[in-house]
This record gives sequence, structure tokens and C-alpha cells, in this order.
Amino acid sequence: MVKDQVTQVVEKRLPDHATVFQAEMQAIEDAINLVEHSMLQEIIIWSDRQASLKAITNDRITTKRC
Repeated sequence: MVKDQVTQVVEKRLPDHATVFQAEMQAIEDAINLVEHSMLQEIIIWSDRQASLKAITNDRITTKRC
């Protein structure tokens, strides 16, 4: 851990039919929403799923929401 680092863990139940991709996208969206309502000036969201990262930068999302 880095000095003065703020870490927050959030757990959320998704529908049984949710895919791994949908779960990853939901987690990223939830993290962004938390940051938007905080006083933090800088954040880092780690993800190792290339599909999720590409979807974020793509203007068109073709998967259904959870």
C-alpha cells in the first residue's frame, strides 16, 4: 500500500445470468460513480480485461446491461 492511499471495497450481487464481461463493466461503472461523488482528485482503476477496456473507449455498446 502507498502512504495516504484510500481503498474502498464494494460488493454487489449481480443477476445469475450476468456474464463475466457484464460484471466487469458493472464494477468499472460503480467505481466511476463512487469517484464522481467523492473529493478525490486522482483515481486509478485497474483492469486486465482487454474487452472491457475496449468497450469503454468504444462509442457503441452492443451488450445488454445487467
